[in-house]
Amino acid sequence: MTSGTGATIKIEEINPVKKKISVEIPWEEVKRELDAAYRTVGKKARVKGFRPGKTPRHILETYFREDAEGEAVSNLVQRSFEEAVQANSLQPVARPEIDQSGIQPEKSFTYSATLEVEPVVEPRGYIGMELRREDASVTDRDVEERLEELRHMYSSLEDVEGDRPVQNGDFLLIDFEGKLGSEPRKELTETGFRIEVGSKRLVPGFEDALVGMRKGESKEFTVRFPEDYHIRDFASQDITFHATVRDVRVKVLPALDDQFIKNFERYESLEALRADLRKSLEEEKSVRARDALRKAVNDRLLEANPFEVPEAFIERQILDDDRIPASHGDQRDGSRQCGEGGREFARPVPGRSRPPRPGGHPPAEDRGKGSHRRRRRGCRRAAARNCRASRAGLRDREGVARDR
Repeated sequence: MTSGTGATIKIEEINPVKKKISVEIPWEEVKRELDAAYRTVGKKARVKGFRPGKTPRHILETYFREDAEGEAVSNLVQRSFEEAVQANSLQPVARPEIDQSGIQPEKSFTYSATLEVEPVVEPRGYIGMELRREDASVTDRDVEERLEELRHMYSSLEDVEGDRPVQNGDFLLIDFEGKLGSEPRKELTETGFRIEVGSKRLVPGFEDALVGMRKGESKEFTVRFPEDYHIRDFASQDITFHATVRDVRVKVLPALDDQFIKNFERYESLEALRADLRKSLEEEKSVRARDALRKAVNDRLLEANPFEVPEAFIERQILDDDRIPASHGDQRDGSRQCGEGGREFARPVPGRSRPPRPGGHPPAEDRGKGSHRRRRRGCRRAAARNCRASRAGLRDREGVARDR
């Protein structure tokens, strides 16, 4: 095609979501743009012996050629690229890759722009779709469970009575050293580490070995590390630990009485608190049910309508994932359930430079190529869910699905 400025534009499809635009702009248009650039540069140029705006062209070409040609190229590319995109109804999803060799006197200016575009999806298989909507009703049990969570948030930690041995649910302050063979390893050594026994923050078997110990007692025990442990040196290995219990505390929950209600200025009675919790739970469950239905619709549509996803979307999804803080279930539960006294127990897991997300990825430095490929596949699926459907439909996808 030929543009209104005389540029010859050619569109090449590399794949359904990647295009290459080749542009040739005749010298007459290039010269006009270059002359305009020199006029702009000449107004700002400060050259000894010449007043601003009066510097001869050949002097400007000697000192400011790069500036003038750079501005001319930028204007030519921007104008012709936008014209090509609009004329061919392309929807770029990222900045294009521009390949050009600069301006050559008396020659047409040529460049190519490789860009990714939004996938065009002509959706099918959505009429008469049957999906099950989650139950959003709130029961008395749901309210009591949420009330119990509040009790845990306002709990306190107190010293255990007498010389009682450690039990599941106790909060310990411990020192430990781990050895692989006879060699102590710093990755497996901690001083003043805090842990809730039974929280399963540590490798299987470690917390179990602490049960029955007493304050001030030391113990040596061996733990077999799982074969999929993220530090390869320790995977499937027997690690010997020497641990000392320095302190033992127990979590105490507040009673559900008038004193507890005083923690919340807006409630005058326990029943008022329960009523507000029920309302909050109803809103949460309603939103969760709606989101789950939307995801189910999207997943079903993706199965029925496979399409290529731009690499820019995948990379963007990876960056978005990396920005989300790891929601470590052990640390979250520790701080939520233990109130002010328990926040100090939300510590990283020993032997881990960074605790992996529950069921998720180990630290990037420990991931192999297989894990990287799996992660890209997951991000490709997530990016596909975020792609906008074509103009042909699905502006209200939930409306065409029958929920049962």
